[in-house]
Amino acid sequence: MCTQENKLIHWLAQTVCIVVIVGGGLAAPAAEPPAVIMNRALTVGGGKEVDAAVKVVAIDSRPVVAETSDIEIAPGKHVIEVACTARVFVGMGTVDFPSKSSLTIQLESGRVYRLDAKVTVQGDCTPVLR
Repeated sequence: MCTQENKLIHWLAQTVCIVVIVGGGLAAPAAEPPAVIMNRALTVGGGKEVDAAVKVVAIDSRPVVAETSDIEIAPGKHVIEVACTARVFVGMGTVDFPSKSSLTIQLESGRVYRLDAKVTVQGDCTPVLR
């Protein structure tokens, strides 16, 4: 047999549980800050024999449309597609050797990464994330 006092206790306990559940959701931790990847542009002037431009063109098969030099990415494991262009000084001018490759990376929250490249005078361009 359920008395009025038992009903009140049950209602009060249920109300406290709901407040704790809803209130706990309000105190959820803030989202992790994104990681940042900085693209690398060709050096202006300087007369280098070999130079490189490296930029992210897709993240997890989704194209990157922004023309910014810094790209924010959620922390975690990702596959980035990178366009790497070796610029080689030949005679009186330069020749560009474009290529694309993919890198599988593990990004940490709040960390800034810089794209760079290993380039050769033959026009090989291998992207490196530092």
